[in-house]
Amino acid sequence: SIDQQLVNMIADAKAVVANNNITNVSDKIFIIGYSASANFSSRFALLHTEIVQAVAVGGVNAHPILPLTQLNGQELTYPVGIGDVQNITGISINLDAYKNVKQYIYMGEN
Repeated sequence: SIDQQLVNMIADAKAVVANNNITNVSDKIFIIGYSASANFSSRFALLHTEIVQAVAVGGVNAHPILPLTQLNGQELTYPVGIGDVQNITGISINLDAYKNVKQYIYMGEN
């Protein structure tokens, strides 16, 4: 999948940095996107909390993913919510870790 390709690219970049004796580098990344890339960035941050420190996304097509399995008795399926995310992605969401991911979400030019 595309997100796993990015995970592999990040691991490769970390190895290159380490091999060049650069040590003052965070273990976690910042990811930024707008519109379709905002959707990807937002989803990536939810699915890969172990490597994401912060996310900044704009124009996320009306709303980001709600970190809820249900609302008012209605299951919130992925990507609206996380009700069935493990069935779809095979990834179990760590909500405690996700709460620690800093997020800046904006719409429009203002």
